[in-house]
Amino acid sequence: MEISKVAFLLLCLFGELFGLILFLQGFLPFRKSVPGYSSFLDVPKEPSNADFTTKQLNQYIHDLEMKSWKKEKDSGEDNKPEEDPPPPPVAPVIGRTVIMLIDALREDFVFGPKGADHMQFTRGLIDKGQARSFVARAQPPTVTMPRIKAITSGTIPGFMDVVLNLRSDRLEEDNLISQLHRNGKSIYFFGDDTWLKLFPGHFKKTDGTTSFYVSDYTEVDRNVSRHLPVTLVDKQWDVLILHYLGLDHIGHLGGPDTPLVGQKLEEMDEVVQQIYEALNQGTPTHLPSLFILCGDHGMSDVGSHGGASPHEIHTPLVFLSGAFDSVTDEINLYPEVQQIDLAPTLSLLLGIPIPLNSLGGVIPELVEDMLPPREVLRGFQVNTHQLASALHKNVADVRAESSFELYQQALRLHSRWLALHKNGTAVPLDTMTDRVVDYYTRAQSAMQDRVSSSLAKYDTFAMMCGIILLFQVFLLTYYATYQSTTIPIEGVRFYPLVAGSFLSIFFFCCVATVTGLFIVCTMPGGKPSELLCGFGVLPLVRAVILAVLCAGFSSLLLGYLLRKPYTRLGHISPFESIGAKGLVVGTVIHTASLLSSSFDEEEHQTWYFLSTTLLLLLMLELISLLGRKDAEQVPWSILFITLGCLMLFRIQRSWNQTGIKWAHMPDVGDWFLRPDHRVYLTTLMVVSIVIIYLFQILEHEQFSLFFLAGLVGATCYRNAIGSIDLMLPIPVSHKGIYEAWFTYAVALALLGRAIISFSGLYPSLEDEDEMYEDADDISLQLLPKGTNPWVGRPSRAVTDFYQSLIVLIVLLLRPHNIAVVAVTVTLQHCIVIYLLPWLRWSPWKMTLLFVWLGQSAFFAQGNSNSAATVDISAGYVGLESHHLVLASLLTSIATFSGPFLWIVRLIMCFSNRYSSRYYHCIQEVSFTLLLCRAFPLAVYSLVVFFERYHLFIWSVFSPKLLYEGSHLLVVTFVLLFLQFDVIFVQYFRYSRKGSPKNI
Repeated sequence: MEISKVAFLLLCLFGELFGLILFLQGFLPFRKSVPGYSSFLDVPKEPSNADFTTKQLNQYIHDLEMKSWKKEKDSGEDNKPEEDPPPPPVAPVIGRTVIMLIDALREDFVFGPKGADHMQFTRGLIDKGQARSFVARAQPPTVTMPRIKAITSGTIPGFMDVVLNLRSDRLEEDNLISQLHRNGKSIYFFGDDTWLKLFPGHFKKTDGTTSFYVSDYTEVDRNVSRHLPVTLVDKQWDVLILHYLGLDHIGHLGGPDTPLVGQKLEEMDEVVQQIYEALNQGTPTHLPSLFILCGDHGMSDVGSHGGASPHEIHTPLVFLSGAFDSVTDEINLYPEVQQIDLAPTLSLLLGIPIPLNSLGGVIPELVEDMLPPREVLRGFQVNTHQLASALHKNVADVRAESSFELYQQALRLHSRWLALHKNGTAVPLDTMTDRVVDYYTRAQSAMQDRVSSSLAKYDTFAMMCGIILLFQVFLLTYYATYQSTTIPIEGVRFYPLVAGSFLSIFFFCCVATVTGLFIVCTMPGGKPSELLCGFGVLPLVRAVILAVLCAGFSSLLLGYLLRKPYTRLGHISPFESIGAKGLVVGTVIHTASLLSSSFDEEEHQTWYFLSTTLLLLLMLELISLLGRKDAEQVPWSILFITLGCLMLFRIQRSWNQTGIKWAHMPDVGDWFLRPDHRVYLTTLMVVSIVIIYLFQILEHEQFSLFFLAGLVGATCYRNAIGSIDLMLPIPVSHKGIYEAWFTYAVALALLGRAIISFSGLYPSLEDEDEMYEDADDISLQLLPKGTNPWVGRPSRAVTDFYQSLIVLIVLLLRPHNIAVVAVTVTLQHCIVIYLLPWLRWSPWKMTLLFVWLGQSAFFAQGNSNSAATVDISAGYVGLESHHLVLASLLTSIATFSGPFLWIVRLIMCFSNRYSSRYYHCIQEVSFTLLLCRAFPLAVYSLVVFFERYHLFIWSVFSPKLLYEGSHLLVVTFVLLFLQFDVIFVQYFRYSRKGSPKNI
């Protein structure tokens, strides 16, 4: 049986995507929360006597089991205040509350040298002991929307919230904002419109700003501050929430060391002073006001966020109030707390119920300073009871938990404390109070850890099914790549197990697969997969697709492996040279390195080592050709060019430090980014642009005005926004909008010319036949019919596309990284023009070579396996507002610019030098590209499955898995484009075969 290569590759590509999606859905499920809202009706009574926890323990556990949390009939009822709520267990001790959240506020921006220099008013209050300051630790992912959820609900958002951060929907679970609204509090909000999407209808007065337009760091904050003069004298609000975005946008644009950070911190310090003085100079109320200064996440050393580095997860949490007494004790000046602790702490102080799903604990240092001892213990009891309820919902037997035993002991001590307090004993209770609080906090910490670990519920059956699909695709792609490199056939051949119809074998495999699914889904006592065994249309569709794909792939693999067991597997990768051996062995070594979390964090080191080794192997292979008599003599200059490539590669890998362990080390890019080195940065960018253009002229031997105009436009854009200074009297537009759009227009013009060249590539079929009949060139006569014999036309289309891509990348990348593009273009020219013609490598070897160098360029640009290194500012170059699709597209192009450039350069190489067998080469390249993705994805999914309870599963393995999935999407785009190219030719050829001559 023979399957069309296009159809087979698209089938494998679909199976790869479906298998990865199924695995990710099982590995990264949406965290399910308990519906409804907490109420004071659920709060237990104070432990009445010393025998409380012994005599009434069984009744207490029964209450936990039978407790019915109040549920709403629809999602809109939480907008209505709760009618006749019972009194709070702890009377509120604060009145008006202001929460000022500064996006990307690192803890050292307040507590470190930058805070001392630029936030003098805030630091003055802290240093005088008139504030209560903490370092709040945020759990990854450190992006805005999950952190707002954590702050308001006290829960730990799932890792899938990184993706959902671009689309913030209504927060359905119980949270601080909903509880404030249900208890009749009036809330004003100004700032990031993510809050308005998460809590629609909760705010009495609002003004939202777009959080994703990172090019704006001035108006986005002025739009918030302009409301303060009127709002601070307004007596109608109880809670005021301000979310400032400017600091985060500055970080994305210039990093934490840009002078703009200091200016923004001074601006924020003035806002803090304005609010603090207004709260303390106004008409005093019966309760003191509270001002909270905090951040949602920090900022990495390159200005981004999303990862788990210390600067990203540590933020300041400062409480300011006139009710605080000055404290001069500097022991443990800034104790560390969890960011989720803010929700229960603020709920207790405001006298509202703690959110139902909260895992946070009351901050002892704060409540002990604001509440009397009995109220402190009561607050800890209420908080721990709420955590015990969450524990009961997530474990089989709450009695067997060590954290619950600590809670029982805390209750016993609490009841003894109450007995001594009631009897008016002369025994000092301070020491005993501290002991009770210690037991409560230990119980809370143990419960948090236990519940947090139980929340990671994986759909293991769906994960295993995804792994099976990924390995099936890998084996099939491996076999198809072998056939593409060794057998000159139009399709992929498979051999049935027995003589007869292939459909009968497929039907048998399909029945076996469906039977297996049925047995698993109906297994007694087991937990069936919700993704594949649940009720509804989606689980059924998933199960059907899985059954068909598994059955089809299994029948194809069985048909080949069992009929031709091992005879051909040993020859799938025929080694012809030392370079080819290095490519295959290196690919296996890289995939094996993914088994280690340390190698995942520092993956760039693996690619740098492999790429350097490969260039050395190329030199050895060229040296081996020097003494051969049966081949054309290799000039010695080729060896010097190879040495030059090694030197260029060494410069490229030193440009940006990345990874985790050495990311803070200085690099070449940091030197150019210093404020006093702006002249050098300008010179670097101009020289890089000249190098890029000169190599294009050398290769194509013609000037391209469009290409030159695009490069000039990108340079003018950077000059307009102040990244470089051309020192020329050039008029500039506001934020470089016109310069950016001019460059976009040039890139689109080059892309349009490529499409026109592509669409006009193929003449009529009868002209093609005449060329074969009249050809004098014997090599042309030997070409198979339907093969494109016109040298130059494919190269023009691909060349225009390549130049369009370079123009776009130069516009999107930061100025110092344009040098990385220049080095890449130089390496490409040297390898393609000077080295490869002497090596005479087959397409699959060239593909592996370009994939390796593309991965090295990816990391040399400053990327890593952490979300913190994604430069989202590239998605807003030339934009005046937020466009989700366009911003995502531009960010993806900038992030994967290295692999994009090398893959497109590979296609251009074949269109220039192999046009007589262009489409055969393209199919070989396509299968090799898919194999380069299928192999590591299959292995890494298996690693993640076995390491899913690893300590670094969310900080190392999960981000790497998402990067692998993103890279697969990039390769999918390239493969679909290449297969469209092939399909276009096939359609053109066969649509005219039976047509009259005049059509």
